[in-house]
Amino acid sequence: MRYVIAGLLLALAAGCTARQEGKQIVDVEPERSINTDLVYPKNPQRWAYVSSRYEADPRDKFPGFRVVLANPFAARIKEEGQTAGRGIKLAQFVYEAKAEPGSVGPGELRRVNLLVRDPDRFAGTGGWGYASFDGTGRPIEIVPATDCTGCHTAGPITSYLPRS
Repeated sequence: MRYVIAGLLLALAAGCTARQEGKQIVDVEPERSINTDLVYPKNPQRWAYVSSRYEADPRDKFPGFRVVLANPFAARIKEEGQTAGRGIKLAQFVYEAKAEPGSVGPGELRRVNLLVRDPDRFAGTGGWGYASFDGTGRPIEIVPATDCTGCHTAGPITSYLPRS
């Protein structure tokens, strides 16, 4: 009987190996529900899609193909129909526009713009913190009060999280 139980346990353990489940996803975000740090998104493939847009006007600050993602916290509260006063993060990935026959899509990543909701930390800019990074993740120096709040006076403009 011992051998039967040991055999079943061994078979069960062998059936649950990591190699059968594919590449393991590692969450590199801090294990806290509210994170208002202005850091480059560490694991954006786990973020939720919000919108995409192609901007061709050369007078626009970020011409090209834009993709906006929301952090898992923002996606979860949106899904649950709740609101949050802080912890929401949106990342705008700005790609060079790549023209193909009949369409325009994302080419090389040129910039990542980050917005973080925390009214206490970012009271001077409407409760939103801002950061920008180049395509390799290096910070780009910005002055949020003059560079960002003109377009984002009370929060990001998206159907996902409208101005409050």
